[in-house]
Amino acid sequence: MKWILTIVALTLLLAASSSAIDLMPTPVRSQFEKSLAMSGNSLLAADDGQPFVVDEEPRPTAMESKSVGRAVLYSALLPGLGQYYNGQHKKARYFVAAELVTWVAWGGFRMYGSYKKDDYIEYGNIHAQAQLEGKSDEFLDWVGFYYDINQYNAEGRVGDRDRPYLADTPENHWYWQTASEQELYRDLKNMSRESYRRAKFMVGVALLNRVISAIDAAIDARRSRRTEAVDWQIGGARFELNVDPMGRDRQFALTVYPGF
Repeated sequence: MKWILTIVALTLLLAASSSAIDLMPTPVRSQFEKSLAMSGNSLLAADDGQPFVVDEEPRPTAMESKSVGRAVLYSALLPGLGQYYNGQHKKARYFVAAELVTWVAWGGFRMYGSYKKDDYIEYGNIHAQAQLEGKSDEFLDWVGFYYDINQYNAEGRVGDRDRPYLADTPENHWYWQTASEQELYRDLKNMSRESYRRAKFMVGVALLNRVISAIDAAIDARRSRRTEAVDWQIGGARFELNVDPMGRDRQFALTVYPGF
């Protein structure tokens, strides 16, 4: 126990004596202080009496915080616009490209479906002696399913009494001469319907692209609001501290830039 007290006493004695020692200025130190005075930096004294150099006040790095609501609104209007607002230009190009491809595909499917609808209506008018312009989709389905109007009235209404009885008038008449012609009519009609369904699917893709873009823009905007950066100088060295609580890799980063 006594040897422990002896070590503690010697340590305190050495610390007290070392604090009273005043180092003589060296030529290197004198030149260093002279260069500091010329550069405008102030010389401050630390708690131990030894001088160290620091700027008069820390200089915050200019970082513009982004509005989350504005970023989401921009992405809802046009995917990628919120990313561009956040400064994520490369990411913005991906969302804009996806938007353009989606609407080009939508227009292509709509155009193809319209062409095929004109084809099967014209084909039915010629080969089934029908008048299919302006008819409902349900009537167009009956023409493709039943051989003629008499079969529809005799068999189609047996299982469904709510179906209307169709008088054999020029507006309601159809008659297929061969089964192959009727099958080709159905194929054209199905291709048209499938193309319209794909166009509707592309509308869903466009909505999904907006949702993903809005969520991504909101995350980036929140991250910009929570990221702080401060830099300061000690002597000729510059230190930069970045605080990013939402960062994936590092939440805190200290960068040192030597002054030589």
